[in-house]
Amino acid sequence: MKIRLRQLRRPLRLLGERDRETLLGELAHLTLYFLKDPRDLEGPLSRALALYPEPFPEREALRSRLREVLSRALSHPRMAEYFSSEGEDLREREFLKKGKKGLESLRPDRILLKKDEVLVLEYKLHRPKEKRLYEDYQKQLKEYLEGLREVFPGRVRGVLVFLEPPEVEEVSP
Repeated sequence: MKIRLRQLRRPLRLLGERDRETLLGELAHLTLYFLKDPRDLEGPLSRALALYPEPFPEREALRSRLREVLSRALSHPRMAEYFSSEGEDLREREFLKKGKKGLESLRPDRILLKKDEVLVLEYKLHRPKEKRLYEDYQKQLKEYLEGLREVFPGRVRGVLVFLEPPEVEEVSP
């Protein structure tokens, strides 16, 4: 009698392993951090992959998948607005906000200081299926907007950018 055993590969989060989707999301964020011109994706993509010291058994497959996801997201009609050269572009810039328990440190993915408005972008790999997680994303962005309104009393807008499938959603404070 022959017995076949199959072992499913699952990340051991307790040991610090990350699953493929988490890794893809982290690399997408990092690539978008380096990205200045959406037409030049390869340079930022290579920089992001180079900063991950852990060995990738499927490095080229991951590169290809990341290129596919980001190329599709960056071709969304509204994305051009977020990568224009107008105004100052602050990426992963930390700021402090008064909270109920003192000062809170906040760090949005991207803040665009334009002539007539401040635009806050928060990248997410996927739109979550769970309502609570989606509401957490909205709450996170609203906290950024509240904090920035204290510094920039003019128009402050927030945008959730879902990369796969590409979707852009404005969030009101």
